[in-house]
Formats: sequence, structure tokens, C-alpha cells
Amino acid sequence: MKYLLLIPALSIQPMPATENWSLPLQQVARVAATHPLTDEEAAAIDRAINEVLHLGYRTPDIYLEGRGLTKVTTEEMGRLTAEHIHR
Repeated sequence: MKYLLLIPALSIQPMPATENWSLPLQQVARVAATHPLTDEEAAAIDRAINEVLHLGYRTPDIYLEGRGLTKVTTEEMGRLTAEHIHR
């Protein structure tokens, strides 16, 4: 899972919940990395992260203006990721 490799390398820490954009994809990847999952479960999480990014959804921490992306809140990103995990 390529995103899981970034967690320790970047030493990213979640921001306070009140900011409503605290790296939700990194948090999902962190949970996946620290809990025993089957290969199928891990692949589903990796696929979901890749799909929401490919569809152009971004929280403010990774949003780039003028690139045709859709800025979403942490709650929205979490919902989108969960929906893609269950597909």
C-alpha cells in the first residue's frame, strides 16, 4: 500500500479536529497500517484512497487551486472514502 509508506517517512501529525481538514486520508492509512487486516481489506482501503484522489477530491491541506479539483471537508472526505471502501 503505497500511501502507508508515507506515514512514517513524512512524520505527519493530524491537526486539531476543530480545523475540519486534518489529513483524513493519512488517518485512514494509519489505522490500516496499525491494525491486522486481510490482504483483501488492505487492498480495499488502498483502492478507496486512490479512487477519491483520482476523482479529484481534496481537503484544504492538499488542495491546489485551478487544477479542476473539488475541495471537501474532513467529514466529506471520510464519507467518500468509506463509500469507496464498500464498493
